[in-house]
Amino acid sequence: MRHLRDVCGDQLTPGGEFAVFYRDPDAVAVQDSGEPYGLESTHLTGMGLMILRDEAAPKPATMAFLDYGPLVPWNHKQKDYGNFGLWACGLEMVSEIGYAHQPAWVNRWQGTPIAHNTVLEVASQAQKGEPMLWCINARCRMAEAGLPGSNSRFLAMLLRPEGVPVIVDIFRVSGPAEVSTWAMHARSGEWTVTGIDDLRQVDAEEPLRNARRGTAPGDISATWSFATQNHALLRTTMLATTPAEVTLSECPPEEDEILKAHVSGGNPRPGVEMPYRGHIQIKRPNPAVFVTVYAPGDDAHPNDVVAELVPVEGRPDAVGVDLRCADGTRFVLLHAPEAGPVTCRDLTVDGRAGAVCLVDGEARWLSLAGGGTASYGTMSVVASEGSDALMELGPQR
Repeated sequence: MRHLRDVCGDQLTPGGEFAVFYRDPDAVAVQDSGEPYGLESTHLTGMGLMILRDEAAPKPATMAFLDYGPLVPWNHKQKDYGNFGLWACGLEMVSEIGYAHQPAWVNRWQGTPIAHNTVLEVASQAQKGEPMLWCINARCRMAEAGLPGSNSRFLAMLLRPEGVPVIVDIFRVSGPAEVSTWAMHARSGEWTVTGIDDLRQVDAEEPLRNARRGTAPGDISATWSFATQNHALLRTTMLATTPAEVTLSECPPEEDEILKAHVSGGNPRPGVEMPYRGHIQIKRPNPAVFVTVYAPGDDAHPNDVVAELVPVEGRPDAVGVDLRCADGTRFVLLHAPEAGPVTCRDLTVDGRAGAVCLVDGEARWLSLAGGGTASYGTMSVVASEGSDALMELGPQR
């Protein structure tokens, strides 16, 4: 806020391209309690930001966000188009990079697409995306934004009867390049990765380090563990039916860790070791589809989700995902870039996106996003174009 005041002055001329809510940053707060946590899912259209929350009280346990905004203002916004972030189990797991300016190499890292959880080639473009889906109901949240016909990122937060929600991320990319590179890092350097063959040491792009590269014939599972009292962890499954080139490396930490490791002026503190993070890149030929399932967990909410990518008969452009939890909860999700009838594991959607939840084999709810129809067994819902629908059944007696 001090920077905005220095650049824009105390008084802003109405009608400008940008507006600032001004409060004197030097003023002492009347109370030290701060603002209450946001509980509801929020779509900030002017900022190009979609925030999905599970709306748990008194504080939200899970929040996933999608940033699809333009690269403006140019001296503040980073090249992170389509960026994804995740808060769960009391901490930031998939992190939004900070704004530390010292040392200089950190500042350069933060301004590059590779520093974000996105597709690198898409992140470098200066266009803003368009909102495509926004479906918020009592059982699931679905959001999608991007450039229709070019690229889009779809998020579905699926609420379990008990435990932490599961998040499904579908990133579709097309473009002139032969391949697209999907990148992600979580806020921990303690991680394990399975599903990659013939890993070998390769040169890392600075400031990445300790890079290894191999080929994944299909699914990849990456598990990050966090140094918390509740032993929080994040299992991320990258689903695929075709091989991909994968690079594992380590990347710099976030702003707060960088500031703790350096004295004023940018010199490292004696004896301090930088807490590098686990970083993963996956390359696929264009047009590419990157399907990822995020399953947060801790001691109270075990990480127990098994995810499967299910081919959709007659619609190779559609994505079907089957999620099974150890507590007996199961989700089937369908997403298509264009409306039309698709079927996966007895779920049929004639529209853009739909999901069904089963508990111990019995259907509990059916959700539809973006209009059309959806059905599962005896359940069916209908919605007008651009609208959403939900049918919910109680436990069978």
